[in-house]
Amino acid sequence: MWSKDEILIIYQKYNIKASKRFGQNFLIDQNVLKIIREIANIKNKEIIEIGPGLGSLTKYLLESAKSVIAYEIDDNMVKVLKNEIKDEKFTLINDDFLKANLDFNNKKTVVANIPYNITSDIIFKFFENSDKIDRAIIMVQKEVAERITSKAGSKNYGKLSVVAQHFADVKYNFTVSRQSFFPAPKVDSAVITFDFKNIDYNESIKFLKFVKQCFAMRRKTLFNNLKNFLGANKAKELIISLDKKETIRPQELSYNDFIKLFNNVK
Repeated sequence: MWSKDEILIIYQKYNIKASKRFGQNFLIDQNVLKIIREIANIKNKEIIEIGPGLGSLTKYLLESAKSVIAYEIDDNMVKVLKNEIKDEKFTLINDDFLKANLDFNNKKTVVANIPYNITSDIIFKFFENSDKIDRAIIMVQKEVAERITSKAGSKNYGKLSVVAQHFADVKYNFTVSRQSFFPAPKVDSAVITFDFKNIDYNESIKFLKFVKQCFAMRRKTLFNNLKNFLGANKAKELIISLDKKETIRPQELSYNDFIKLFNNVK
C-alpha cells in the first residue's frame, strides 16, 4: 500500500493529485486494509473494485483473489494503475461503474472504498444487479452506513434502509477514522457488508421502484406520495389496510409494512 509520503512521490512522478470531482481520498492505514480483506474472505473469488484510485486496496485483493476487475473513471488514476500494478489477474476498465454493463456469467463479490459523492447511486446499482453479485464489502461515509443499517422510526431511516433490508443481510462492521486517509476527508467512514439474499429478482426490482415512489418526497406524508401514482382513493385504502393514520410519513413504516403495501398494490 501507499504511505502519505509515497503518495506525494506518486503525485510528483505522474503530475497528478487527488480529485475533488471524483471524491478521491486514499487509504493509508494498512491495518484497515487487512481487516477489510479478512472480512471479505476473498480467497479464490472473483472481485469487483470500484474507484481503485492509486491501487492500495487493489494490491491487497490481488494477493488472494482469483481475479480483480476494477472500474476507474479518472484517466490520471488509470495511468498510475497501468504502470504500478502488473498482475495477470488484474483487469482495469476505464469506465464509469454507474454506466457499465455488468454482464457476467458468474456472480462476483464487490470490495471497494466507494466515492462518497455517488454512494447511493452505486448501492442502488448493486440492488438492480443483485442477480450478478453475491456480496459487497464497501467503505462509505459513516452517516450513510448508519442510514443503511437503521431501523424504522430512527432519524436515519429511509428508502435506502428499507431496500437494503429487502435485498440483503446488512452488517455495520467497523468505523474508520478520517485520519486513515490522505487527503483526510471531513467525516469518518465505516465498512459495511451486504450478503445478498436468494430472492425473486424481478419482483424485487418492482419492490425497489415501489419504495422509491413511497419516498419520492421525503418530507411529505405517505398518502401524498402514494396518491401521485395510485390516486387518492387507492392511497387511502392502502394506508387503512395497515391500520395507520393518513398523516403517517414513509420513514415511520417498518420493512414489513412496506412489504404489505407492495403486495396490496400488485
